[in-house]
Amino acid sequence: MNKADQFCYLQDGTIVRIRNISLNYENPILIGESLINPVGFPNYPIDSKEFDIVIRNQWSQSTIFDANDITRKAVCIPYEKSYCFLPLIHSSS
Repeated sequence: MNKADQFCYLQDGTIVRIRNISLNYENPILIGESLINPVGFPNYPIDSKEFDIVIRNQWSQSTIFDANDITRKAVCIPYEKSYCFLPLIHSSS
C-alpha cells in the first residue's frame, strides 16, 4: 500500500495506519494499528485536537477495524522525532 494512502480517521476520531484491506463475509475490513495517546500540536493558538490535528509516533498492536467507520483520509507529515497527523479536506468545487 502506498504510504500516502495508509492513514485515515474513524468515526470515533481514532487514527489508523492501514496495513491491509480485506473482506469478512462481504464486509470490508481494515487490518492495521491505531495511534496511541495522540497529543495536540505545541504552540498552536488553540488546542489543535479541536481540529483533529495531533502528534505522535506510537502504535497499537495490529487489529481489525470496520472499513465503513472511515470518515476521512489523514495526512502524515514528519515533525521533529515524531509525526503530525491532520485531516485531508476534500472540496466539491
